[in-house]
Amino acid sequence: MSESVGNIRIDPRDTIFAKIISGAIPSKKFYDDEYCIAIEDINPQAPVHLLVIPKLAVGGLSDVANVDLEKYKESMGHIMSKIHHIASLKGADSYRLVINEGVLGQQSVRWLHIHILGGRQMNWPPG
Repeated sequence: MSESVGNIRIDPRDTIFAKIISGAIPSKKFYDDEYCIAIEDINPQAPVHLLVIPKLAVGGLSDVANVDLEKYKESMGHIMSKIHHIASLKGADSYRLVINEGVLGQQSVRWLHIHILGGRQMNWPPG
């Protein structure tokens, strides 16, 4: 469940998201349930830029094979069923979902999370 960056091992349980979920670092959670929390991104790339953070500790998509698959499916299934509701809490009824994976994918926190971007016309290709 960890990733190497250079010679440094990153365990998702040591990330800022783990500390936010545990309450060790205060945050303005505007959505919180058994499976996830939602917060506003501190560096927004759109008028609405939200982070949906699963409570299940998974570093990224490449780590899914290392976790309890049934718990992962239950957690992510629930989260996907709540995405539209979470986006609508901040006024976004159209949006883009993004999951970054790894260093080259610009994953800045090694904890699987979903970005909801909305509030403006999205462009294609996104890259």
